[in-house]
Amino acid sequence: MSKYSTNKEKCSTHVSREEREEIAIGLERGQSIRRIAPKLGRSPSWVSREIRRNTPRFSYRGNRAHQRAAVRSRRSHARKRPANPVIRA
Repeated sequence: MSKYSTNKEKCSTHVSREEREEIAIGLERGQSIRRIAPKLGRSPSWVSREIRRNTPRFSYRGNRAHQRAAVRSRRSHARKRPANPVIRA
């Protein structure tokens, strides 16, 4: 069993708002990624990717990161236009 796993079932890719807030609080306190990761039951690389993905030019903020992720999610699930013109009409 990994030292990063917890009893809670987590999706390996989904990040909750609470996890993002915990990351933001840890960073504000000057904690390292390796110190934040076990508290979340995640690997340091997972935390690092989350920070890198959601830190544009400013410092990491949990709420802002959640909003950015929601926008990316909606954009990635945009409807595709059917190639068949009859179906499209």
